[in-house]
Amino acid sequence: MTTIPVAPSYWENLSLIEQRTMLALLAYAAGDSYGFQCEFIPRIQAPAPTSIGTKPGWPAGGVSDDTLLTRLTILALSEQTPAQARIAFLHSLKSNISSLRGLGPTTRSALGLPVKESELHQVGTSNGGMMRTAICGIAFSDPILRFEWISALTEVTHDQVVARDCAIALATAYGEFDQPIRSVMLAQDLDPRIRERIANLDSWIPSIDGISNNSLETLSAVIHIVEGAQSLLDAYHQAVLLGGDTDTVAALSAGLYAIRNPNTAEFLAINWLTEVDWSELDDANDLVNILLSRRKHDE
Repeated sequence: MTTIPVAPSYWENLSLIEQRTMLALLAYAAGDSYGFQCEFIPRIQAPAPTSIGTKPGWPAGGVSDDTLLTRLTILALSEQTPAQARIAFLHSLKSNISSLRGLGPTTRSALGLPVKESELHQVGTSNGGMMRTAICGIAFSDPILRFEWISALTEVTHDQVVARDCAIALATAYGEFDQPIRSVMLAQDLDPRIRERIANLDSWIPSIDGISNNSLETLSAVIHIVEGAQSLLDAYHQAVLLGGDTDTVAALSAGLYAIRNPNTAEFLAINWLTEVDWSELDDANDLVNILLSRRKHDE
């Protein structure tokens, strides 16, 4: 798939779960590309950008490590056990290091790459683990299996409990997409700090400086956006207007909104979709098959 599938016949030939999963994957990648233009900018005033935009030294319409690492993580689901998947992902990570853009501090540390002194405190606690495992939650309907696999695939780079449990919470929201977000998250055995934030999210106020790449802050922003968005496009807009780590927040929020509110026409009507470099996700059909084959086996 070098271009986004716009033909109605393409979507009509998919089952509902296939449509949901493909929409989530494409919406995620689009959010990554769209949100990158506003990354690290403090909270901004409306209106949100109406195009992908460009940044010096970045390919036009290109995705970041969010999509690139998510792809590698999904591929690791083809392995037989969580331990094997963990090894396979780390091997793929090292093999593809030259083609990965925008790596966060924890992933850089895991690869033995330099980390800025100002980012050292983020190692192990950043949102990189949840960022690349969230969509993998679709592959599991069994919460025990989901916990085992998501834990293994998160902890290979992010070994802190909060980072792992934020990944578990978000993967659960993706995997149990027909249930209320907060209730399915709170049904999991999560770190008390995460449970408290989810339970009291209505009193959470996003920082004027933008959403940091802290796992708990990112999780809070995603829930806040998906619960309040009036449309998929609105979810994209809310994500970039919050500022900060906008590519990750836009990707995670849009993917989650899309699988919970599957509307192909709404997605395809977004005018800047053609600006995304879809060649970077040309194996989207294969990735969907991996996710759903694992889920079918689980069921």
